[in-house]
Amino acid sequence: MDVLIHELTHHNLTGYQWVGSESWIFDSQIAKLDRNHILDGAIGLSIPRAHVSGMREFMLDVKPLNSSSADIFTEFWETLFGCKFKQPSLSGSHRECTGHEVLTGAVNSFTDMSLMPIFNNVYKGVYAVAHALHRVLGCNQTCDDKLQPDPFTILQHIKKTHFNTKDGDEVYFNEDGDPAAKYEIINWQPTRHRAVDFVTAGLYDASLPADKQLNLQSTSLVFAQNSTLVPVSVCSESCPPGTRKVLLKGKPVCCFDCIRCAEGEISNSTDSVSCVRCHPDFWSNERRDTCVKKDIEFLSYEEIMGALLTAASLSGTAGIVVVDEQLHVVAASWRIESSLSWRKGLRYPENS
Repeated sequence: MDVLIHELTHHNLTGYQWVGSESWIFDSQIAKLDRNHILDGAIGLSIPRAHVSGMREFMLDVKPLNSSSADIFTEFWETLFGCKFKQPSLSGSHRECTGHEVLTGAVNSFTDMSLMPIFNNVYKGVYAVAHALHRVLGCNQTCDDKLQPDPFTILQHIKKTHFNTKDGDEVYFNEDGDPAAKYEIINWQPTRHRAVDFVTAGLYDASLPADKQLNLQSTSLVFAQNSTLVPVSVCSESCPPGTRKVLLKGKPVCCFDCIRCAEGEISNSTDSVSCVRCHPDFWSNERRDTCVKKDIEFLSYEEIMGALLTAASLSGTAGIVVVDEQLHVVAASWRIESSLSWRKGLRYPENS
């Protein structure tokens, strides 16, 4: 993650809304690396913080030089106090560890068990195995003392385990062998001193009824660039019915414009890529999402438009009648003249 932050800072990529996983959303070291506050407003899921009774006291009583696991605690001690145990090749740049450094006053992620939720899961896992072994071996005199329980048998009993820890946490597994998922919703919120505050904005608990599993305080969320407005995860909003999508040249396919359907065309689905023309007897409504039957309108003679159309019709009809009568007169005259000429030709034939 530190490499990614370095590259983001180098290219000045800011203003993005980050969604984090449990691996870094609650990591104060990552927050310190983010000097340009690129990750401000990040939202993610984190394993709930928990208190493991007796764990802090156990850690404070660690003596690395007297521990049976000296290598593990030696590395822990050197990291915690920034020193090195005496070695032949020890350089002068490192302070030498004595093994008697005081852990009581150390305040960091190693001694604050509320910041180590993974310890709580390990703690519950160990107790689940212990309860399973107790059930397997607790058969009194009916079991063979020399019989070693096989891993498969232990696993089956672990799946049936159901108990409460000393701190009141309920531990059980579903039919797939998974515990009930439980996460805190963490929000990175910048402070006045240019630091980051890990604010718990909600909780998801799969062990609760379906309508109560998610408890989110949305009003307390702060998003990228210190905005309280919920960011939009797409380039363009969906096109409503009555419009069609038109892709923007040179932009990703998620970027588009919404163009209203033309008159006589509709689209009745979201994000439609085309409009459909209505039947000739139908027309599009005002929203362009439904075809409606065309209305037949009758004009009254008392209306101006009706009177004008009637007058125009009568004038046109009268004109046609007059022209037609004139054509009939001409046609009749031509027929009379033709008849007379024919009769004259019959009466006075030419001499051969």
